[in-house]
Amino acid sequence: MKIFVTGGTGFIGVPVVRELAKRGHELLVFSADEYLGKGLTLDRSCFVQGDLQNHKNVGDMIKNFGAEALVHLAWQGLPDYSEEMCERNFINSMNLFREAANAGCALLLSTGSCWEYLGRSGMLNEDDQMGGASIFSAVKNSLRLIGEAISRKRGTSFYWLRLFFVYGPGQRNQSLIPYIVRSIKSGQSPVIQTPHARNDFIFVEDVARAVADVIDHRPRNVVYNVGSGTSTSVEAVIRAAYGQVGKPVDEDIFREVRGESGDNFWADISRISVDTGWWPKYDIASGIRATIESMRGDD
Repeated sequence: MKIFVTGGTGFIGVPVVRELAKRGHELLVFSADEYLGKGLTLDRSCFVQGDLQNHKNVGDMIKNFGAEALVHLAWQGLPDYSEEMCERNFINSMNLFREAANAGCALLLSTGSCWEYLGRSGMLNEDDQMGGASIFSAVKNSLRLIGEAISRKRGTSFYWLRLFFVYGPGQRNQSLIPYIVRSIKSGQSPVIQTPHARNDFIFVEDVARAVADVIDHRPRNVVYNVGSGTSTSVEAVIRAAYGQVGKPVDEDIFREVRGESGDNFWADISRISVDTGWWPKYDIASGIRATIESMRGDD
């Protein structure tokens, strides 16, 4: 299948591109980065630089490539979740959906977020109530509805993958797990305000397989959670990181707690499992081990 991919040189995009290429798809990878490809050498794939704001030009690229599917991973400005940046991404994404459908893409896939859910407790099912309080969650919810509407009108398939707490190689250094690992390796104790908070951490390679499985299986539903299916405390992440680095745990980290979080929610992943056969291959220990392996060149 010919697939047009946005954000394919980003943290999630790189493993998604690798996975799709491995399965034999032909890719045109669109990125705003000047450094295209991130060292990727893939058969039947090429990289182009551009700006999603030039949506007519992007539409021409999709049409000229003969794309049969769109995988939309780009989200400009992260970790800037301001109203202005969210509005820009909303407009770009809406126009992209329209251009891709008009250019003949039979399948549109985009990623959402667990923050779309109104609830912050227990297992979250795809049909649970939406309505996160932030601009970001409102924009994501709105984009899903627009994508569905455009697809219904054009007779295309639309898929929306709600990602939970993705981690792994290529993640920003300031993110939780890279920060914890780098602190421990440098001999510093990570400063964590909420070690007993619990999140659903999902390894980025598992996310890549989920994207590819949905494309390959063309399942019957529209919205799919992509998480580990369990919640893990930040304390457990810290202890796993110490274990993988091979250093004794600094117990003082857990005694000097300055705040706590009531959040403890995780993904119900039964729908994507039943519809595609996807299931996470990495637990938190193996995921952190793979993350540390990817960071060895940074020592």
